[in-house]
Amino acid sequence: PFPLRDFAIGAIAGVLGFGALIVFFRALEGGVMSIVAPTTSAVAGLLPVTAGLILFGEQPGPFGIVGAAIALIAIVLLSTSETANQSALTNRQSLILAIIAGAGFGSFFVVIGQTEISSGLWPLAGARAVSIPVGIALLMATGSGQPRNGAIRIAIFSGVLDMAGNILTLLALQRGLLSLIGVLASLYPASTVILARIVLHEDMTRKQLSGIVLALVGVALISTA
Repeated sequence: PFPLRDFAIGAIAGVLGFGALIVFFRALEGGVMSIVAPTTSAVAGLLPVTAGLILFGEQPGPFGIVGAAIALIAIVLLSTSETANQSALTNRQSLILAIIAGAGFGSFFVVIGQTEISSGLWPLAGARAVSIPVGIALLMATGSGQPRNGAIRIAIFSGVLDMAGNILTLLALQRGLLSLIGVLASLYPASTVILARIVLHEDMTRKQLSGIVLALVGVALISTA
């Protein structure tokens, strides 16, 4: 039978995730990435941990708890650049928007993690059933110009990777503890930093290198939980 409940849960998660993305971009417009990005990532990782432990009574064990704590620190370090300045610290509006965006991303994990294994990928179909029409409507409303062919190819490739990541995250959330899977899914800045080094030949900061090391330690501890 069609899993209407989990499809609806996915639709709710889609609203949260897409709304968080819009708020995140607004935060970047008015603030500095070195402040907005780590704030958003930290909140997005912290919310599933808190919900899993307090609301759902999960017990990941000592190694899992320590690993999750280390992973949260890694998320902040990986998302931080060396361009922070004092004016960014006083930009309260962007900071508030970053927190809201992080809460939205974290809520996406919490909500879609309540679906059943038997529903398969239908929750993601529900999420896309909401986010794609809204995205098209916003694109038409803003009157954006026709993208170049190169940009279209990159967007399609990025969309495939994004969908693959969402599928793996959903499957993990349906089978594992929210408090651990949520923080692991929030470690995506690690791959961004590594790919920036390999593809764009960007230099890694000491904080980012430390974040990668801590991320590996956190993942190792969580895997033993």
